[in-house]
Order: sequence, then C-alpha cells, then structure tokens
Amino acid sequence: MTIRKLFLLLTALFHSHFTDAIEASLRGFVLDLEIVESKEDRALGLMYRSSLATNSGMLFKWPETSQKCMWMKNTSLDLSLAYLDEKLIIREIHNLVPFSEENVCSKSQNIRYALEVNKGWFDEREIKVFSKLSISD
Repeated sequence: MTIRKLFLLLTALFHSHFTDAIEASLRGFVLDLEIVESKEDRALGLMYRSSLATNSGMLFKWPETSQKCMWMKNTSLDLSLAYLDEKLIIREIHNLVPFSEENVCSKSQNIRYALEVNKGWFDEREIKVFSKLSISD
C-alpha cells in the first residue's frame, strides 16, 4: 500500500467519525446523511468504506451551482446517485459502478448537491426526479 493510499484510508476513518450529520427525508422516508462540503471531503466521499447503513447516505454540497461529476474510484459499495438543484429537488438519478473511474456527470448546469445512497434505495421507495429532499432543523 502506498503512502498516499494509507493517508486516504486514515483520512476516511477520521472523517467518518467527525463529519457533520443531519436527518433528512424524501417522500416521508428518513435518511441519516453525512454532509461533505470541503473539496477534500468531497474528493474522499465514500472511498474505502465497507458498508453503508440502509437508511444512510452522503450529501455532497458545493458552494455554487454548475454541472457536477462523480466517480467511484476506491469505492466498493453499490450506490445510487441523485443530483439535486439549489432547492434540494432531485434532477437526475444514476446507478454507479463500484471502483469505476469513469465520470458520471450531470446533464444540468444547475446542480448544487449530490446524494449517494445504497443502490436501489430510490427505486425501492419510488423516489423519482422532482422529489424534494427535506432537511430537519
């Protein structure tokens, strides 16, 4: 294992215990979400994780709206991805391929957030494009 990979693994373990967490819901289904806002935390994402609880996910937040791209480098989890606009409305849903280094980019230029959950979570709950993510205070 290279020093860089070891550093990223240790960073992932550290951040998994200290990231901001919130409770949110989509169509009444509750999600516990880790919020990642820094460039470093967004780059790390769910890398090196071995599991993700059923009703958990990661919400990626950028300071501006634009086209966003995600990938699955060093990520073994089967995930689904939703791109959301600044009003937290889902604009696109994609299924991701573990370990893929191919970018999955939004079609829209008006994306502010990305939400990663276990693959199939959206389908199983019939959550579609235009569903709104509600964040608890």
